[in-house]
Amino acid sequence: MTNANTATVRRVSYVSIIALSIVAVATLVFYGSSAEAVKTTYKFVVRGDVKAVDRAGNTVTVYGRYSSAEAKEELAGSVVEFNVKGAKVYKYDEKLKKMRTTLGALNLGDEVVLQGNKKKAGQFRVSKITRNYHTVNLRGTLQGHDLDGGILEVDIDKLVRKADGKAYKTKTFPKGTRVKVYYDKDSTKVVNNTGVEINRDDIANSNEKVTILGITMQYGSRFTAGPDVTVWDGKYTF
Repeated sequence: MTNANTATVRRVSYVSIIALSIVAVATLVFYGSSAEAVKTTYKFVVRGDVKAVDRAGNTVTVYGRYSSAEAKEELAGSVVEFNVKGAKVYKYDEKLKKMRTTLGALNLGDEVVLQGNKKKAGQFRVSKITRNYHTVNLRGTLQGHDLDGGILEVDIDKLVRKADGKAYKTKTFPKGTRVKVYYDKDSTKVVNNTGVEINRDDIANSNEKVTILGITMQYGSRFTAGPDVTVWDGKYTF
């Protein structure tokens, strides 16, 4: 064999070896990815907001804001219907004591933590539901008042849990954050800085101090002031 032929054979051999190496790596990546994709069962924990409750059908639909790592791809940032048949349900009372309750205690917008197992594709079975504590007191500076819509715009000075006065989600709502508080136009109580009840159209909106006691947090960031809430106009009470 001539030197030219020998060199040609060597070049072909090198090309063949490189091609085979590429095929081998691609095969490993493909089968590795496939093995990961076909995994259909795992344990999960997800925290999110209640979108629907079907007591008769034993399902709860939740928008997942956070989840355990294995469930992140399917549950985080998604609205998913969970099978809650037989699940134990818990909530926190006004003394922050965890207690058993029923699905009837879940309301739209409640923040819940679900624990369970994914049984097969598209089916998530829950064994435990915990409704997180979500009643807060807010004080801040009033920046706007939509009388028709029943909305107060407030720059937060302090946001605490009603039960124990501890700071509430300071990373999400740091001091100075402007939030909208949606109040019940028919039942939310409004008082002046001496505690005398006033009409809601008497609420000032020019950098006035305001305290709102008993707000319910919904959907992670909605401040809802219902019939048990008191708005103090012109005063911090905590």
